[in-house]
Amino acid sequence: MTKKSSGYYLDSAARFGWGEESAKLDKERVALLINFIDGSKVLDVGCGSGIYVDYLSSLGYQVWGLDFVEKFIEGAKKNKKGNFVKGTAEKLPFEDNLFDTVFLFDILEHGDDKKILQQAKRVTSKRIIIIVPRVVDKELEQSGVIFRHYLDKSHLREYSEDDVKSLIKMVGLKLIYLKQVHPLYNETVFAALFRGPVLLKKIIRKIVLSILPIHQYPTEYFAVLEK
Repeated sequence: MTKKSSGYYLDSAARFGWGEESAKLDKERVALLINFIDGSKVLDVGCGSGIYVDYLSSLGYQVWGLDFVEKFIEGAKKNKKGNFVKGTAEKLPFEDNLFDTVFLFDILEHGDDKKILQQAKRVTSKRIIIIVPRVVDKELEQSGVIFRHYLDKSHLREYSEDDVKSLIKMVGLKLIYLKQVHPLYNETVFAALFRGPVLLKKIIRKIVLSILPIHQYPTEYFAVLEK
């Protein structure tokens, strides 16, 4: 990860919804993860509070979670199923080819993405699953709308499709699946832009949506990679 302190990440976790108290399973992520996990031995890099480790363990997978924030690891060991280890994504404390699948949700943008992905490649025998923040659409940027993850200053970058493909190729992995996920709808965008009474906002939103087609603005990329 970056050289920022664990306290900084605890503050960010509390604010952006990936800490102990606020973290929740995301249905779309769970469905994609279950569909693409290959094998029974799984590693969650940057596991945070351990909710995905806990969930996958309840399904019968052998799961390890790694995070460099000691508070997360201590809490997960007390309250979650699975195995939890303190460590960094840039130097995974595991043997080569130990896991069948390694997944990294919202991790690569926090540090040296090439080094992190190389480490994931080293410890998996089969597959890597990643989620990274997508660059904001120009029309949204021009309208003053930004995705929530761009407010998180622990993020060093966001990714275009070419960026994702270039990184994967650089590390020597094969891309077998790529999808834009977590869409922001124009209805949500309008609600964010309009300032006024709630009732008036609802009325105007209905009028706007009756004229304009529903449009999606994906906020992340989901990718499945193999050695």
